[in-house]
Amino acid sequence: MVSMVKAEMAIKWHRAGYEAKEIARLLGIGEDECRSIILHPELAETAPETGTRTLI
Repeated sequence: MVSMVKAEMAIKWHRAGYEAKEIARLLGIGEDECRSIILHPELAETAPETGTRTLI
């Protein structure tokens, strides 16, 4: 599972036109995981906040 910050960045970059392969490389996550985030952004956007955020 990726941090909320990475998920938000993946969604933002996808909406800006970046390809999943490039987003995955930039965030250091698997391409399949990146595609899952892109296909289901509502899961990242509505996930409960844990109180900690990871910055990259």
